[in-house]
Amino acid sequence: MGTGIYKIINIINNKFYIGSAVSISKRFKKHIYELENKIHVNPHLQHAYNKDGKEVFELQILEEVEKSNLLKREQFYLDQLNPEYNVCRIAGSRLGHKFSAETCAKISQSLTGRKIPRKTRKKMSESRKGCQNALGKHWHLSEETRKKMSESAKGKPKSERTKKRISRSLKRRNSNANL
Repeated sequence: MGTGIYKIINIINNKFYIGSAVSISKRFKKHIYELENKIHVNPHLQHAYNKDGKEVFELQILEEVEKSNLLKREQFYLDQLNPEYNVCRIAGSRLGHKFSAETCAKISQSLTGRKIPRKTRKKMSESRKGCQNALGKHWHLSEETRKKMSESAKGKPKSERTKKRISRSLKRRNSNANL
């Protein structure tokens, strides 16, 4: 099996998943591996597999296409067939995909304690304070958004370095106010 668009069908309820791959056989084997190990990213497909078992799923090749047309043709089939098991309705995109609470917790844990480069921290800081758009006009966060950010930060311990930076900033602000 080569490059193309495929369909994984549940023969019990006729619900299906549409996908595309450079190597359909390798991709199907990966689907089966992830489903068998209960680590598939698609919760609908995983639930159906857990419930109905491997035997009820069949692979069907819808079309073999050139690699350059893969996503365009996948999008065609997504639009035409409206597959029940697909979470994302845009080919090659995770737009519309919602992570489970467990996945969010894992992502958060993996990022905890990670050192963020100074340049990235500066960009993050600027994005929170307000930015210039393409016309050079400044926009700022709404008061409601700022309150939500403040509330979410309350109760979280600050590092000694952060405490010193806040102290320096407040001292500068107070000395400027006295001028």
